[in-house]
Formats: sequence, C-alpha cells, structure tokens
Amino acid sequence: MMKKRNILYIGIALMLTGCASDENMNDTLSGSGKTPLLLETCLNSQRLVTRAVNGSFADDDQLLVYIRHTTGGEKGTYTTVVTDQAPKLVTFKASVPPVLYWDDFSNSSAKTTDLRTEGHALQTYYGYCYNGGAPTTTLDETTGKLGWTISKEQTSAEVVQHADLLWSAEQAAVTYKHAKPQLGKLTVPFTHAMSEVTVTIKTDKTFGTTPMKDTQLMLNQMLTVSEVNAPEGTITSTTAANIQMYGEPYTSGATRTFTAIVAPGTPLNVGDKLLNIVDVEGNNYTLTITDDMLKATAWAKEGYDANQTAIATQSGVNYHLDVNVSKTAITVEASLKDWTTVTAEGKGDIAFDHDIVNVTVEDAGEAFKDGASFRLFWKKASSTNEYALATTSTLNSGEWTNSPAIYWPNGTDQFFFRALSGNENNLEVKQNEDVLWGTTAKHNNIDAGAAIAPRTGNVPLIFEHAMTKVVFKLETTTGADAVDFENATIAVSNLITAGTINMEDGAITGITSATDAISRLGKDETVIVLPQTITNDAFITVTLADGTKYKLQLNLCEDKDDAVITTWERGKSYTYTITLKKEEIQFRALVKDWKEESGSGNATLDWD
Repeated sequence: MMKKRNILYIGIALMLTGCASDENMNDTLSGSGKTPLLLETCLNSQRLVTRAVNGSFADDDQLLVYIRHTTGGEKGTYTTVVTDQAPKLVTFKASVPPVLYWDDFSNSSAKTTDLRTEGHALQTYYGYCYNGGAPTTTLDETTGKLGWTISKEQTSAEVVQHADLLWSAEQAAVTYKHAKPQLGKLTVPFTHAMSEVTVTIKTDKTFGTTPMKDTQLMLNQMLTVSEVNAPEGTITSTTAANIQMYGEPYTSGATRTFTAIVAPGTPLNVGDKLLNIVDVEGNNYTLTITDDMLKATAWAKEGYDANQTAIATQSGVNYHLDVNVSKTAITVEASLKDWTTVTAEGKGDIAFDHDIVNVTVEDAGEAFKDGASFRLFWKKASSTNEYALATTSTLNSGEWTNSPAIYWPNGTDQFFFRALSGNENNLEVKQNEDVLWGTTAKHNNIDAGAAIAPRTGNVPLIFEHAMTKVVFKLETTTGADAVDFENATIAVSNLITAGTINMEDGAITGITSATDAISRLGKDETVIVLPQTITNDAFITVTLADGTKYKLQLNLCEDKDDAVITTWERGKSYTYTITLKKEEIQFRALVKDWKEESGSGNATLDWD
C-alpha cells in the first residue's frame, strides 16, 4: 500500500521528498543567521496503513509535533531545558511545512542553555494527527495526554477517518552538529493509536445479484472512550457500546467490506457475541467469537498462550474476518490485516441465530427415541394457502436433523408452524396409527400456535396425541363361576376407522366406518382409534373359546363418576375392564387419559 512521507525543510524553500537523507541539504544560514531545522514526518514503514480515504497523509491532515530542548539522559529520562526557550507544539498541515529553526530553541550563549553546546539536543516528545476529528479531552501539551471518543455510528468513510487517531511516541534526541554531513534530523513516525475491525461478507449463488444493498453490520460491546498517552505509547479505554460499521459503496455483487474503529483494550472472549449481520437479502446472522479466531495463527499475536480464551484489541492492529454466507452453510476466516505485517488466518463458525426448529415433547407419552421423525409444515401468515411441507426432522443421537435444511426466506414474513408424526400420508390418519400433532408452544410472550416472526428466537414445537388409546381387559372370579379366558377374543363393531386431520388445530374428521372395526383381540389388548362419538350401534363382543359370547353396548359404559362414556377424546386413554362370571357379567369402565387420570364404573352386559 502506498505510503507518503513528508520531509519538512523548515525555514527555506525546498520541495517535499520521501524520507530522503539530507546529503544535499544546503547548510547555508538563512538571512537572519539561523540554521534551518529538518523535520521528517512519515507513516511508520513497519506498519501498513488502512484508512477510509487512502493509505497516506492527506494534504489537509493536521499534524501536531511537540519539540523540546534536552540535555543528558536517554529516551524516557531526558532533562529538559526550559529556562531559556520553552518547548513548542508545532501544528501544521502535511502539505504546508512550518517555518522552524534550531536556533528557535536556544538564543543563549550560556553553556547550560545554548543548543549549540556539547550535550544539548532537540527531541520530538510526541506527535498526533487527528484525521479530521477532535479530542474529547483537550490535549495537555506538557504531558502529551488527551481524551479520544469513538463514534458509535460509523456510517460513513468520513466518520471512520475522524475516529482513526494517529500518534507518535517519544523519540530519541538529536544532538545539534553544525558540520554539514552531521546535521541532525528529527523524525516523527506516526502509527495508528486505535484498533480496527474489518469484515468482508461474501455470498454464494444461493443469493440474488444485490444481496447486500441494505446490509448493516453491528459490532457488539466495543470500548469507545480512551485516555491516550502518546509519549509513553499507552492507552486506557472504557465505556462499551455497540458500533455500527461503515460499508463500502455497493451497487451489486457477492462481496462487500465493512470497517469500524474501536478502542484498544476491547476484550474478545470466546463465546461472546461479536457481530450482528443484518439483512443479507432479508436474512440476519449472529457471529460469536470462537477458539479458532483467537489462535496464534489468527488474531492472537506473539506472546499469547496457544489455548487462550480471551485477548484484548491492540493499537495499530486490524482484526479482519472473511465471512462466507450461504442460505445453507456459513464459514468464517479470521486474520490480521493492513495495520500490522501479520497475515495469519484461522477458521471459526458463524452461528445462525434462529434455527427453525427446537423440539420439546410434553404430555406425549414416552419421549422420542433415536430414529423417530416428524414432518414440519409451514404457512405464511398473510397467505390463504394450505400448509406446505417444509422439512422432515429425524432424531439421531439425541439431536434433530432437518432434511432439507430450512431458513427464514426473509426478515419480515411471519409463519405458522405445525408438525405431524406417526402417519403415513400428509393428512390421512387411520386406526392403529399413533399420530402426534405438533404446534408452536407459548414462548417469549408469543401465544401457542401463533405466527412466528423471523429473528424472534427459536421455534419450539410441542406435540400431543391426535388419536385415542383404548385398552380392553378381561377379568373373572376365582370361584366356581369363573370364566376361562384361554383363547378368548374381543371385538368392537361400528366405529370410524379412518379420517383426515386438520393441520391448523389437529382435529380429526372421520370419513370411513367399519362394521368390524376391532376384531379378535386377546384378553388384554390396546388399540389406537380415531377420536369420535360412540353411536348406539357400537358393541363390545367377548367370545370365549367354546363359542360363548358376551355383548355390551359400548356407549352405556360409565366412568368413575357414573357418567356414561359416549365420546372418545383425542389424547386420552380409556381402559375398559370387563369382569365376566358364568351366568353373570359385571362390567367396569376405567377412563385414563395420557396424563394418568383414572376412573371406574359398572355396567351390565347383555347375554347373547
């Protein structure tokens, strides 16, 4: 990247050149007898530069350089000379050199204050370039400290530039030597005081031609307020806030880069939410910090442990992410770019914040077992169409896997979700199929079964039995009137055995009746039946091995409260216990739903 260095020949008219030596410097004194001061400012060649506008000083960049007269010591412990000539904060534009002379810092002939005396020197104590911004705490010229606040709304290149403070730390003093080959030169190397985050979004062919025309990126909880000490090269930062990133101009295409300046010292912890990606063709994503991002080959510089779970952003470092977005798969590569010479990269994961289905099973009998599956249906809230099959979800090793994977089509349309498990065809149900019907549970202040908006969290499903379970048990006495149940059978006549289920509410409508609906069951048998009203034509018939038959009108059976059972309701289990004796029959009906409610009753069987 191009770097522009301004050498300022102070006090005489010379052209600017790039970090050149002063071999051809004219040592002739000016008309006033003063020796011109050679001051060089440059962007540090050891740190590459990324700026919103370009990679060099702009002509109107304002540079501030604090110069002081020193004697003895070394960098950090110089003795300053102030009795004769005060230090100067030199302020100038990169394109307009200031007029300065060595002599300006000492007009005395006394050895203690004369700059031309052995052991005396000039030093650049610090430098700043505000990049068009302004300190929020005024620069203290003596200490070199200032306050710097980063905008939370970095929505333009100009705002990013104004947040990008450049600084120069204390430099070694340069001793004045009058002989031409030895004439000293003050150098002010500027680097970036802040940290930078850049994110390049790359979309695949699952998106259209302009997927990122409305895309916005938000960094989460970045530090924004700093106390900057340029001489010592230290920064203390506070005040976390979300920062909206600047997106480069975009008309179309599969790649777009976003940039933001953040304060050094911002913590980056594994598992923390780093980034919200909003509206990539209507889809939103959330990026969390992973172990791979913090490896030494990615964002962690030398000196960090290979297994660290946290780092802090550093001055002059660009934390770069390549985010590859697909509607079905997303990958991330993390690297350091531009502001340092590091070019490492690592891999991470981006988490789609809102998986379509998170299944929970309540009041559904035994829990789902591996290999179980259900079909998920959805319907746009604004549509009058029927529910459409979205995916089939299968339980493997305790986790549900969707085939195919499904995602919100966009960021605005709301959808209803329903599910079916246990039947062979979409809406058809029949006897002996334990059909489970699922709807969305009440969650996040959203009513059960209501339409779900994208980006409002997971879509939890709660299942219930859409059918009815009936258990038939035969009992007898232990006396002489006991009945032999060996090879006995049970049959029930005139029941509805097939129907259709309403996807919206799970209600079943019967469409097929059978005269011999249940036949030839053993003495203790269970059958799954359709919810229905029991007609007067429905009879229980018990046939013993010798041909003896006992018969009971089904809707005359009573529950524990002595109320006749005329309807089989969905999700309930009915246990009919039939007590038979020779010449005498007693009947007891026990009602049990699948929440383990119980009941009992007596009825008299008709002799056949």
